[in-house]
Amino acid sequence: MAKTLSLSIIIPVFNEEDYIGECLDAIASQSMAPDEVIIVDNNSSDKTVEIAKSYSFVKIINEKQQGVLFARNKGLNVAKSDYIARIDADTRLPDEWISKAKDVLSDGNCSAITGPHQYYDFPLGNTLMNTENFFLMGAKLLGYNFLFGSNCIIKRDSWNRVQESCCITKEMFEDVDLAFHISQMKNGKVCYSHKIWAGASARRVKDSPIDFYNYLKLHRKTNELHGISKFSAYYSEFWYMVFYLVFRPFYMRFDQNTRKFRLKKINNKPRPHPM
Repeated sequence: MAKTLSLSIIIPVFNEEDYIGECLDAIASQSMAPDEVIIVDNNSSDKTVEIAKSYSFVKIINEKQQGVLFARNKGLNVAKSDYIARIDADTRLPDEWISKAKDVLSDGNCSAITGPHQYYDFPLGNTLMNTENFFLMGAKLLGYNFLFGSNCIIKRDSWNRVQESCCITKEMFEDVDLAFHISQMKNGKVCYSHKIWAGASARRVKDSPIDFYNYLKLHRKTNELHGISKFSAYYSEFWYMVFYLVFRPFYMRFDQNTRKFRLKKINNKPRPHPM
């Protein structure tokens, strides 16, 4: 069964010329090719689309309504495979990612699945991933259903069942909202597996402390929206804030070209809020 499952990959993009090429290179290097790759352009004004067009296996569609939520939904609606992977432009899939994903999904028990990140633009990537994996396992034990938009897979049938009930607001995490609605389905199960880890950029830590904190508060707002206990949200916010405070001073001085640290800050251009 694992060999017959079809899988699409959708990538919402907005001005991602610095990242999209390496993202698509990683997909091209997969030991098992995806059945389709869909880029959803959300009004990019740089060379993102031009770069994407140079990859023959990519299908490009447009979503005019600004916001990753709308771009994501457009991609999920267009994809035709049994399972739909949703990643970001800065995601780097390891070579065996699709093969391992199909193995994990082959028993059909998961309505959606997500995994941790290895931050490729900083040393000690495996250590950071193992640390993240440790507290994410804790979140699952607390009953917190979550998906990472940068590394998740949704069963197409599950999306078809919940798409009309998913919330439309920028004051939430759209991936956590999707996880909630899937978990509320009859027999809906949101899984977590370290086997489908994916590379990601740590660029979010470029945010100022107040911007990063306000971003994290979307955990709480998403829980409030659905009447879920805030404890799991506080748990996530606390650990990510600790990670940010410890990690940021080093990341801001790490030269990704030379792979060396400098006294002067280098990484100082924050990422726009994707919503």
